[in-house]
Amino acid sequence: MIKRNPSGRSPNHKLREIIADVPPAIGHLNLVHVTSAGFAKQILEDKQIVTRNCTVFGKDLVYLFLCHAAYRRKDWADKSDNLSIFPAAFVIDPEKLSTPFHIYPFDTGAAVDGYYKNAGADGVYLEDYALSQDLEGARKFIAWAFGSLSGYLNRTLRDEAELSDTYEGWDFVPGRFIHIARQAAPGHNDNPDGRAVALEFAYDRHVTLQGSARCLIIPDALLENPATGRQNTDLVNLARNCGIELRPYQWRPNDAPNWHMSQVEELCRKETER
Repeated sequence: MIKRNPSGRSPNHKLREIIADVPPAIGHLNLVHVTSAGFAKQILEDKQIVTRNCTVFGKDLVYLFLCHAAYRRKDWADKSDNLSIFPAAFVIDPEKLSTPFHIYPFDTGAAVDGYYKNAGADGVYLEDYALSQDLEGARKFIAWAFGSLSGYLNRTLRDEAELSDTYEGWDFVPGRFIHIARQAAPGHNDNPDGRAVALEFAYDRHVTLQGSARCLIIPDALLENPATGRQNTDLVNLARNCGIELRPYQWRPNDAPNWHMSQVEELCRKETER
């Protein structure tokens, strides 16, 4: 578990110092907001992703992740035939949004819930991991930790010897991040969904879809009835009115929603590589 700072002291910005002179990673960036199929329709009707109360930071925020579909609902581990709760994802252009409220190198909710194994360190708090609130800082962090955007997409850290040369053993913040990030490496059984390495962007205002959203990834059964072939024209029109393209994935009833996240992640990656 990683705790919030109870004392209000100034954060330890060692991570920001380390990456300050790193050449930024090059490549196309997207933000991803994962929700459910039912809430995705509501978001299209509202034409915006509205802020909701965040218990970690005590503010109304919208959460997105850089290039990765990282969010998970606790009930997505259970099998279901309820189409409305299966995952959907809005892909957003970060250049079209205002300055983020914060950027972190991992899912902060998972951090405070103890999702990352043995992540805590005496005297190190959640706020110490905060990055600068701009895309340039995110690109520099990706270059430092993963070497390239491709490494970030693959959740593969740079060579450990190279990374260890960039900080000292007593620099606990970068050292603990490396420990956390290893848990998301391909083949690691504890954290196969990669929340430990998905850069988290939070905004303290609603995110308007028109002009910023590139596409919406949804279950194919939400777009077309598999039994009759009829199209969901209401959904198509809602998306069109927001200037959004629809990207369906193959829905399997009586599977766990989490089992569909690899398809969602792959479609997010294709949007990044366009």
